[in-house]
Amino acid sequence: MLSAAADRATDRGMRLLRASGAEFEAGLNFGVLHQLLYPLRDRVDRVGGDQCRRILDLSPNLEPDPPTLTAVLALLTDAAAEQPLLMIVDDLGLIDPASASVLGFAARRFGSDPIALLSAARFGASGLRLPELLVGPLDAAAAETLLDSHWPALAPAVRRRMLDEAAGNPLALQELPTLLDGRQRSGRELLPEFLPLSDRLLRTFAPDLQTLPSATRELLVQLALEPAGIRGSAPALDAELVRVDADGRIRIQHPLTRLAIVHEAPPDVRRNAHQTLAAVMADSPVRQAWHQAGAIDGPDETVALALEDAAMPGRSPAALVRAAELSPRAADRSRRLAAAAWLATITGQLDDVPHLLADATPDAMTLVTTAQLLTYQDGDLEAAHRLLAQALDVLEDTDGLLDPMLSALLFVSLSSSRPEPWELLNKAMARFEPEDVVPFRLCYEAYVDPCRKADAIRAGLAQAFTNLPADAEPWRLIPLAFAATAMDLLSDYRYLIRRMIDRERVDGAIAMVVPGLMLLSQDSYVHGRWDEADRLAQEALDLATTFGYQFWVGQIQALRRRSEALTEIAPSTGIPGRWMVFDQVEAAIRSGELERARAYVAAAHQTGLHRISPRIDLMVTGAAALIAPHGTSETADAAGALFEAALSVPDADRWPFDRARVQFAHGQWLRRTHDTARARAQLRAALETFDRIGAEEYARRAREELRAAGVASGPRPAAAGVLTTQEQQIAELAATGLTNKEIAARLVLSHRTVASHLHRLYPKLGIAARAGLRAALDAIPQD
Repeated sequence: MLSAAADRATDRGMRLLRASGAEFEAGLNFGVLHQLLYPLRDRVDRVGGDQCRRILDLSPNLEPDPPTLTAVLALLTDAAAEQPLLMIVDDLGLIDPASASVLGFAARRFGSDPIALLSAARFGASGLRLPELLVGPLDAAAAETLLDSHWPALAPAVRRRMLDEAAGNPLALQELPTLLDGRQRSGRELLPEFLPLSDRLLRTFAPDLQTLPSATRELLVQLALEPAGIRGSAPALDAELVRVDADGRIRIQHPLTRLAIVHEAPPDVRRNAHQTLAAVMADSPVRQAWHQAGAIDGPDETVALALEDAAMPGRSPAALVRAAELSPRAADRSRRLAAAAWLATITGQLDDVPHLLADATPDAMTLVTTAQLLTYQDGDLEAAHRLLAQALDVLEDTDGLLDPMLSALLFVSLSSSRPEPWELLNKAMARFEPEDVVPFRLCYEAYVDPCRKADAIRAGLAQAFTNLPADAEPWRLIPLAFAATAMDLLSDYRYLIRRMIDRERVDGAIAMVVPGLMLLSQDSYVHGRWDEADRLAQEALDLATTFGYQFWVGQIQALRRRSEALTEIAPSTGIPGRWMVFDQVEAAIRSGELERARAYVAAAHQTGLHRISPRIDLMVTGAAALIAPHGTSETADAAGALFEAALSVPDADRWPFDRARVQFAHGQWLRRTHDTARARAQLRAALETFDRIGAEEYARRAREELRAAGVASGPRPAAAGVLTTQEQQIAELAATGLTNKEIAARLVLSHRTVASHLHRLYPKLGIAARAGLRAALDAIPQD
C-alpha cells in the first residue's frame, strides 16, 4: 500500500522521503529521521543548522529539544517550497523515540505546506497521536482474487483452507501456499492440522511471544489448541495476541497467531496443554476426544473409539483419520480410513478421498465410497452403479453401511434414466431391517410406484417427518425431501430442510445441503416464486462449484434449463414423464402427432396419475382437455367441461404457473369456439400470472391471444422505479445469461452483492425472476 502511494505521488510530481523502523535500530537515536533527511543533506547547512547536521552525523547526546524540532520543521518546509514532499515511514511502531517525537511535532504543524506524512504500523503501535485509518483484512471476494492470481491451481479444499487460515491477510495469502509441497497443493496429500509458517509470518503474528512469562505462554498454547476459548492472562492481552469476547472468553486474535503459538511451543508443552484441556472437557466429548488424542503419541484403542464416536456428529473426517492412526489393529485402521473417505465425500473434501482409500483394504465400504466419489465428482453413473452392485455382492457385515450404501444408490437412481439402479436399491434395502430404511423406502415408492401407493406414501411421509429428530442426519432427511417433492408435498416440510441447511452449510454435510437447496428451489418454482427459486438455485450452484460437486453442478444447470424450457414452451424434460404429461401432450399436438398425445392421456388415466397430487390432477385433466377438440364431435364438446374440471381441482391456485397454463389453453379454445367474452377472462387471468412470475414467452403469447380476441393488452409495464447505474449494469449482464459469480467477477463485486442488487431491482422492473429481465429492460423508455 505504501509503495502504491509512493508511485501515485511520483506521478503527481512529489518528492519522496522514505524510511522504515527496525527492531535492531530502535535504540539508535534519530535513526529513522536520519533516513528521511539524508536526501536533503545538500540544503542542511543553509537551512537546517547545526541540529540537522548533527542528526545526519548521528551525533550522541542529541535530544529532541525545541531547537531541534524547529530546525527539522524549517528544513522540511524549505524543501517543500521547491517541490511537494511525501514522507513515508514503514513499521512506525519500531522507530526510535527521538524520531517519533520530531515527526509527531512536525506533522502537527505542516498546516498549508505541501507536505504529507504517510506511515504504517501494527494496530495501536504508532504512538504519534495523528489521524489514523484502520486497514482491515481483505473481504472474501478480494482475498479469493488475490489468492487465485498467485495460486490458480490449488485444489478446492486446499484453497478454502488457505482462505480460512489467512483470514484476509494479504501476506499470508501469498506465502502460505509456498510452504506446502506439490502433493499438498494439489490435494493428493492431507494438509497438517497446523499449517507451517515462514519466519516472516512468525515474526508478524507472534513477535513478542518469547518476551512473555512462561505461565502466559503455556496458557496461550492452551488457547491455540482450544478454539472455543478459555479465561485469563493480562500479559497476552497487552501483547495484542488475544482478545476478550463479550462472554468474557479469551480468544486468539488471528488464525495465524494461533499457528505461530503452536509452532513455537515445544512438543512436551503441547502434550501437557492437550492433557490439561482434556481433563476439563467432560461436557464436550468431541473436543475431549481430540485433546486426548493430542496428549498421546502411540496407539490407543480407547481414544481411537472416542474419536470415531465424535467424527460423525462433528462431520470430521480428520477425527476418523486420527482414530485410524491410533488404532492398534490393522482391520480397525482400514475401516476407519474408509469411513473417513466416505465422510469426506459428504463434507466437500473430495480431494482427500483417493489417498484415504489408497491406504484402506478393499471391501464393501471402499467400493461404496469410490462409487459415491465417481457420482459426485465425475457424474459417472454407470461406473458408480457397477461398483455399488459389486459392493452389495461382497457385503457381509452391514454395520455402518446402511446410510452410505443406500444414499449412494439413491442418488444414482434419481439421476439415471434406467430402471436397474432402482432395482438394485430395492435389493439393497432388503439387506437391512425394514424400520431402518423407511426414508429410502418412501423415496423408492414415490418414484417407482407413486400412483398405486399414493395414499400410503403420503401417510408414511407425514409419520416419518413427525418422527424425525431435530438433529437427524441429513442423509436420512434428504430421501424424505425427494419423496415429498415427488408427491408435491415439500412445502409442508420446507422448514425442516431449511433448518438442516442452516446447520450443515458451514463445515457440515455440503453434499446434502446442495440437493436440499435444489429441492427448495424446485418447490419455489412450482409455487410461482421464481425470484426465490432462482436465488436458491444460484446458492446451490455456488456451493457445488466451490466444493467440486460436478454432479450437482450438472443437475442444477439441467434444472435451470428445464425451467427456461418451460418458460419458452419447449417440449424437453429430464423429469419423469408422469409429471410432465401436459407438456408432452401439448408438444405432441403442436407437432401434429395426435395419436401420441391421445396415448399420453390414456396412459395417465390408466395408471391413475391424478392420485399423486392436486397439481398432477390439474395437469392430467388439463392435458385431456387439450386433446379433446382434436377427436370426435363428442370429445370436442367435452373440452370445455374438462378445462373447467381442471381449474376446479382443489388447491389449484397453489400452482400458479401450471394453473395459468391451463387457463391460457382454455382461453385459446374458447376464442376458437367464438366464446370471446369468456376467452378474454381466462386469457387476462393467465396473463396476469405470467407477468407476475416472469413467464416471458407465455406472457407474449397471451397478449397475442388477447389481441386476437379484440383486446389491446398493451406492452408489459415498464420499470416501476428508476434503476441505479450499478443495478442497470447488473440487470443487463444478468439478462445475457451470466451467473451471479460471473457478473461479480466482471464488476469486481461479491456474488452476494450481485444477488442482493437483483433482489432489489426485480420489483422495480415489475418482475419476479431473472427470466423476465430482457423484456422488462427492453420496455424501459430510452431517452
